[in-house]
Amino acid sequence: MGKHEKYCALTKWTACAAMACVFFFLGETVGHAADAAVALCREPVDGARKTVVLPQNDGSTLNLVVAAPDAFPKGAGCKSAALGVPLDEVTWLGGMSATGLDDEGARIAVTVREPGEEIVTLEIEKALAPVIRLLVPRTEILPFGSYRVFGVEERVAAKPDVTAFDIACRAGGKPAGVVFDLPAAMPEADLAVALTVKASAGFRAEVLPRGEEAADGVPVPDTGEETAMVSVPVPHAADPTLVVTCPEGGGRLRLERGTVAAAVKRELHRPGAWVWEPDVWRNNPAELLDVVAKLGIGRLFVTVPIDTDHVAEPGRLAKFIIAAHEAGIEIAAVEGDPAMIFGEGRAQAIERARALAAFNRGATPEARLDGVQYDIEPYFGPAFWARSELSWRRWAETLKQLSAALGERVEAVVPYWILESQGAQAALDQAAPALNRLTIMAYRTDPTAITVAAAPLLDWAANRQLPADVALEAGMLAQENRKVYVKSANGDMHVIRFDDVAAVVMLDRARAGSTGRSYHLSHIVPGNSARVSFNNNSAAMFKAAAAVSPDLVAWPSAERLAFHGLPEVTPTAVAALARNGKSQP
Repeated sequence: MGKHEKYCALTKWTACAAMACVFFFLGETVGHAADAAVALCREPVDGARKTVVLPQNDGSTLNLVVAAPDAFPKGAGCKSAALGVPLDEVTWLGGMSATGLDDEGARIAVTVREPGEEIVTLEIEKALAPVIRLLVPRTEILPFGSYRVFGVEERVAAKPDVTAFDIACRAGGKPAGVVFDLPAAMPEADLAVALTVKASAGFRAEVLPRGEEAADGVPVPDTGEETAMVSVPVPHAADPTLVVTCPEGGGRLRLERGTVAAAVKRELHRPGAWVWEPDVWRNNPAELLDVVAKLGIGRLFVTVPIDTDHVAEPGRLAKFIIAAHEAGIEIAAVEGDPAMIFGEGRAQAIERARALAAFNRGATPEARLDGVQYDIEPYFGPAFWARSELSWRRWAETLKQLSAALGERVEAVVPYWILESQGAQAALDQAAPALNRLTIMAYRTDPTAITVAAAPLLDWAANRQLPADVALEAGMLAQENRKVYVKSANGDMHVIRFDDVAAVVMLDRARAGSTGRSYHLSHIVPGNSARVSFNNNSAAMFKAAAAVSPDLVAWPSAERLAFHGLPEVTPTAVAALARNGKSQP
């Protein structure tokens, strides 16, 4: 959920999972001042300073390696290039897709996490895309981007200003009025536009798909010198327009405000929350259930310890689930590791799934898990930035195999930006038959930003009749900064291209260009964790959740909010409650 530390807490994973916890930093330091070379090899290279394993479409792997030139054995199938720098100056190796590297002015963006500037993401910086406004709850439609007057009698005068829009109509017998272009809408959302108007009698307002003629519309009351609010339903159309039609007798209308809202009113289910550390429910189950009940939590996602092929301490787990069910709280197991999408990591994940399925088969109905959630996050794996499309495809394949192993559909956690990642939308569509719920990490703190982030996936889920949870982050996040590198004669980043893969080598100092290209740091864009997380301020998160809930119900898929990193359910907090003999949320 944005914190890689959680992956290491998932019981006893092998070295495969351990690699995911340290991301790209693979391999041990060897050698001294020998010249360095970088290579792409079919086989592993003994004595390499750095190695990144890259999966291939056919199931094989390639090895991106930095080593001394004489370390590459014959028969390893290596393509190599001299770096022209001492081996002991190489501090980091990563792989990325070479697509776009040759574009004019292409820059490389690296996201680093403090302390220690751990590299989190590596990609070619994308050009700023045009800002697309979305017609979602809280959107203000004034001022209008564009409008047009219609009517063969030419009896309409329109006058926009900064804060309002005035329409004056002369009398006439033919239809006339003004058509306003609205932001792009989510086709599955149930929306209405609330118009604040001052008008004479006879006007009508209607939202229509672009190009359709106005039919009847909502009558606008005669307000005199006062203002009134008119609610106009929005059809399920991606490209809507607002049409204001003049009365035959003429008149005036002043549109002072237009705000989008959900057209339906309903309550979301009680929210969910994650408990990654199993000792919380194992050691202090009563205190945990007491505090989450007081917080209004209705579903917990918990880590279940597994010994190879069976659930550890099944009796204790069953007792906890029964107590939770008696308190009206659902319990789902949560699993997740970037290593799950490849080889041994996937095999272990499937073995764990079978263990969870066996537990449920052997448990009484009141002691069964209410589901299994997979928070795999393949973009934290070392191969993602070189093989993102393949990583997403393997992610989808893994979810389908895990669903088969469990004998039921699974829940999947996804970032709000997944539909924008190369190959991810196709993978999400591929995984859909194996899913029974989607959890959207809409990690923002402003209610409007939360809705905008979640909207595309809420729409995707509604189209497939899948329930969806919208997750918020409560925990403390480390500072992340985005470093942007540009081509240069000298630099501490060197990039060497091998076909569709580029090796990115970081040095401990700036050096002249190698056999590849050198880049130097252009600028740093500091991150702002307060935009992403509530940073242990649960009260602020609950306030934002209450504000955004009436907006999210515009989508029939929206089922509940979910809170990650709640400070009230950490081992320290729950243990303190147990010692004090009381719970204070």
